[in-house]
Amino acid sequence: MLLLSISVQAEDELTFRTRLKLQVQESLQREKFDDLEKVAQIFRDRQTRTGSGVWALTQFYMSFSWMDLANDQHWNKVEQTLLRWQKRFPASATPVIAYAAALLERGRQIRSDRGREQASLFWRRGYDLLLHTKSFSDKDPSWYVQIGYAGCTHDWKPQEFDKLLEEGMTRFPAHYQMYFAALEYYRCNTTQLPYHLEGIASRAARNNKATDGDGPYARVYWYAAEAYFGDRLFQDTKVNWPRMKNAMDDVLRQYPDQWNINNFAYFACLKGDKAKTRELLGRVTTPIMDAWDSEERFQQCRHWANQGVKSA
Repeated sequence: MLLLSISVQAEDELTFRTRLKLQVQESLQREKFDDLEKVAQIFRDRQTRTGSGVWALTQFYMSFSWMDLANDQHWNKVEQTLLRWQKRFPASATPVIAYAAALLERGRQIRSDRGREQASLFWRRGYDLLLHTKSFSDKDPSWYVQIGYAGCTHDWKPQEFDKLLEEGMTRFPAHYQMYFAALEYYRCNTTQLPYHLEGIASRAARNNKATDGDGPYARVYWYAAEAYFGDRLFQDTKVNWPRMKNAMDDVLRQYPDQWNINNFAYFACLKGDKAKTRELLGRVTTPIMDAWDSEERFQQCRHWANQGVKSA
């Protein structure tokens, strides 16, 4: 675990995510709480980024959601382990946020079979846990992330939520996942997600202009495409393509990871920008089908982008 935390950018994005998930879950199963605490602290203190520029801390906490939590027997075992971790480190934000993430995911996983009422019991417990421990757990930026995701289960007034979001952005402006989680609140509590999406994307870019250029603008819309809009991103949102195109370039200047290049090539193809698609596909050395949904789509975009181009 400690070696993994030190060599984050030494491997490609998807390999790192998979390895981190497996090692975090193994450490939890074997109750290696000291290891989990140390790795989270390293990621938090160093603001460690993965090869694609995502916070490693985000991937650490997502590992507690990527489990089968619908099975009652397995859930009870996981929950008791998380409670023992909390008891061992009562002043640490890490087990609190991990437990909250697991509670929220447990609710999501049982909703289809047991209904919203049963699911909401776990969502409420996660939300209450976060609020009751705010005095120490909000020192981790992922506290604000989980509060955002819990926004669907609590009747926040918009001005109350905006105030909390502003607090998080002031303290941790570079923590992208916080902006992503805020979208979940607006999706659940307003009918104006495209309007709020453009505002959040612009705020994320403005808050990180000195270090990331306009890159966060592209990252927020990328998340929105994955979470809500899919292939209709450019039809159903207010995304400014010239700005997003420049923002993608800003991301790639810092993080020319194949994961980023493949995804941005997909967006260029989806938008119908042949020149940008061809440019980005020219930088693809490893086609990543997770970015394209299918081999067929990748081949279609490549064929289309190169139509009419004379070979040397």
